[in-house]
Amino acid sequence: MNLLSKVKAIFTRYPVSKIVLPILLSLIFLVLVFRFVGIGANSESNDITEGESADIRDLDAKDRPYVGLVPRADGHALILTVTNHQNFSSLDFEILYQAGNLQQGSIGQIDLTKSAYKTEITLGACSKGVCRYDDDVKTGSLKLNGVKNKKQFIATIPFVLEKITPEASNIIGPVGTLDIEIPSGSVTNDYYVLLAETLGVPIPVGNLKGQTVAIFSIAPKLNRPAVIKLKDQNIAGLKVNHFDFSQNAWSTLETNVENGNQFNSDYLGLFAFTQ
Repeated sequence: MNLLSKVKAIFTRYPVSKIVLPILLSLIFLVLVFRFVGIGANSESNDITEGESADIRDLDAKDRPYVGLVPRADGHALILTVTNHQNFSSLDFEILYQAGNLQQGSIGQIDLTKSAYKTEITLGACSKGVCRYDDDVKTGSLKLNGVKNKKQFIATIPFVLEKITPEASNIIGPVGTLDIEIPSGSVTNDYYVLLAETLGVPIPVGNLKGQTVAIFSIAPKLNRPAVIKLKDQNIAGLKVNHFDFSQNAWSTLETNVENGNQFNSDYLGLFAFTQ
């Protein structure tokens, strides 16, 4: 005998059943409906299979968050900037870096209410205004973990942190990015540079081809052009575009591409390649 039949049998013994029974049956019906709706809602909220994720690079370039990672003047901190994240419902970051024989790191959540999120990541530890910086930081990675349209997206971006000087500097970037050769006399002071891939672009640049790469730095225009060599990327026949952060605009460099992957530039910064 099911629940409704048992309830009906009990209440038929009493005169009040003519009034109470319809009310009770209605309440039971509502409980069953709510339970059914609740199960449906829970099923919908679990569309993302635990452990399943996609690479942020699988998104169109215009839908990827743009991430900037600029070394502070003294090289003891990185300025993290994130834009074009409005279509994400959550976005976290994790920075790991190698300091001598130790791996250090920092984590945080990106404030999606801000059109441009910006924070400073200290390469060390600070307490009551006193900082102890990690020495000899040369390599690391930035990991993004976000949710967009109920799907999880992740990406890990390796980087190299080095210093350029008035003397000649040769810096080898992470796999899949670039190497740079800066001739003597290109700068008059020491500057830190960070070489990395970029996932997106600050503003649209046209028909993007290949991978965007950056030499993040506060260094000014170089006195002598640097030689930039791309790794695993052929840009023969493409335009080389440089992003001017002060003007918030792209410009096409008047430079020739040699050997399919090498060009000269008076500027450091963000480079994108278009048809």
